[in-house]
Amino acid sequence: NLVDWLNPGRIEPRRPPFVTTLAFSESSPVSGQHTDQVTIEAGLADDEGTAVEGQTLVLELSTASGVLETATATTNVAGVAHFTLGLDEMPGEYGLRVSFAGSDTLLGSVADQSFTVVKEATATVLSARMKGARTDALVATVTEDDGPAVEGRPVLFYADGQLLGQAVTSSTGVATLAVPAKYGTKKTTYTATFAGDSAYETSSGELAAR
Repeated sequence: NLVDWLNPGRIEPRRPPFVTTLAFSESSPVSGQHTDQVTIEAGLADDEGTAVEGQTLVLELSTASGVLETATATTNVAGVAHFTLGLDEMPGEYGLRVSFAGSDTLLGSVADQSFTVVKEATATVLSARMKGARTDALVATVTEDDGPAVEGRPVLFYADGQLLGQAVTSSTGVATLAVPAKYGTKKTTYTATFAGDSAYETSSGELAAR
């Protein structure tokens, strides 16, 4: 409210359009793994700090070259909007901007923060395919740490530290390598290693077999 200086005892009511402020929530993440989904939160309030409900906000993930991903969400009773982003971008530094275009009674506002996409963690599980008492082949399964298969990546196989060869993961994340006869019938420690790349972290699995 405003003071009427010609009539000091009278308070003028606030008149629209009102100033608004936008801010990312403290609980909103500032990083996420490649290929994962993250939920970004931002709050809208008026110039008195009152939550503004039912307004559409726009979130943009961008680099200096331009906007890569856009999402929209509506503020709830607490003035908070929740956005879902699928992080298909390669690991690196990005910018987040949330904006409110304004309305007949509210002025627009924006907020910015940095966001980091990090490499996706992986897991490699190694098992053996047997033929009678002999270890016939090694089977490595490479997945993201939250489940999806890692496809089209090379896996290196070792026997007691000696490289046996490599195979590429299938659409289900499986890579298979035949075991040379000299290893198949003796006690051997096998290892499968996915070295990682620009998008994925390294991982390995181990198996002791006779």
